[in-house]
Parts: sequence; C-alpha cells; structure tokens
Amino acid sequence: AVVFLGFQATAQGVQQFQSSLVDAATGRLTAAESVRAIQMAAIRGDATSQNALAVMYAHGIGVLRNFVRAEYWFKKAADQRYGAALYHLGVLYKAGPEGIHQDLSKANDYFTASALAGFRPTMNQLADLLNAAASGPPRPGQH
Repeated sequence: AVVFLGFQATAQGVQQFQSSLVDAATGRLTAAESVRAIQMAAIRGDATSQNALAVMYAHGIGVLRNFVRAEYWFKKAADQRYGAALYHLGVLYKAGPEGIHQDLSKANDYFTASALAGFRPTMNQLADLLNAAASGPPRPGQH
C-alpha cells in the first residue's frame, strides 16, 4: 500500500509516509498507520489494497468486523479482475454471513471467475473437484 501511494518500500519511504500523516517518522508503521495506508491505497484504486481491506473487514483486523463493507471492497477489487477478491466474494456468498444474502449461484459464478482470472488456489480446487469426479463410479450415460 505504501508503494502504491508513491513511497519507497524502505524505512525512509515509511518515514516519508508517516510525515505525510503528521505522525512521528519512526520508519516502522504502527498498526493504525498500516490500516490507514491500506485504506488510502484502496480508496485510490489499488486492487491489492482493496482486497486486503475487505479481508480486514471480514475478519475484524484493525477495523470493526463488517461483512457489508467487506463485500463492498471485494467488489471494488473484483471489478479489476483481481482473482483473490473474486474468490473471496464466492466464499462470502456461499457462507451468507450477517448482512449478506447467501446466493450459491452467485458464489459459483465468482469461483469460476476467480479460476479464469488465474487465481491458483481456485484453480487447484477446481482441478481437485474434476479429478474426484473422474475417479468416481460411472454415472448413468457414461461409458
């Protein structure tokens, strides 16, 4: 997030970021500064930060747990075809946590989009599913 915001990934870059926040320039981000950096980068359109912020909302890491906010940020990243966000939206719609309507059809669409976007964990899950189906007993209409 700090790099996306235009600062180097060094102690000096972190100090410059901290100075832009009017925080003490220690060269090491506090938890609150990390959250602020991710939020700023997410607002400015960084898909990686949007996905990270959504995960933070989904798990209550550095922010209050809020599945609706998680969905919002996952969708922002998914709009950029960010594979992990597409996968996480699938998980969100499959589970249907508080504030999110469970929708298995939508979940499957997001899982498929995630695999098509090249997100390796989803691709591996799909491969495992296909292998399990291929090694199972024949079904009517199969040879």
